Amino acid sequence: MPTITVKPINQSPLEKWVKAWPLAIDAVKDTQAFKSLNSDFWHVHDFEPGKGGQTEVLWVTYRPRSMLISSLEVHWLTEQAVVPLGSAPLIQVLCPTKQGTKEPDLDKIEAWQILPGQGICMMPGCWHATLAIESEVNAMMLTRRSTTLDLVKQLNESNSNSNPNSQKTRVNSEDQLESSFFTGAQMPVFDLNLSLLKQI
Repeated sequence: MPTITVKPINQSPLEKWVKAWPLAIDAVKDTQAFKSLNSDFWHVHDFEPGKGGQTEVLWVTYRPRSMLISSLEVHWLTEQAVVPLGSAPLIQVLCPTKQGTKEPDLDKIEAWQILPGQGICMMPGCWHATLAIESEVNAMMLTRRSTTLDLVKQLNESNSNSNPNSQKTRVNSEDQLESSFFTGAQMPVFDLNLSLLKQI
């Protein structure tokens, strides 16, 4: 069984596909940041929901599950950001799309630990899976409203589908491909190696 070693949050080598949001400000370098004894604030990202998209804030709860990764999902139109809250980290599995295809490039799959207050923003076409390790984790997510509606419909249909182990895609009312799942026979099962994790 192939293994993915989970690493601390890291900008490279997936820089084209994922942006890491730092936990602390390094220095005030421009007019979009401020630092003082009482508070700091700094710009990290201009979120892009895609053409015609409406940005949505979601609260998401992740519960502990198997460390085996047997499926990935992707969103084709919108960026998607995840910020864990509380005291426990999340594991984010990340994989770019293989050039010239609509499938993940499994040779480049990675997994990052995201500490509470850190964040990542995945670009359109970044395949992913999100896991809690030992305890329930609440997270804030930025996404596209139509993508959420599409995803809810797909997941509800998948729960009632007699053959859920296949690649699934859907287009919205404007014939735009919103989301896909990669699973089943074409998706090898990956085991997560947690040995490098910094435990909170």
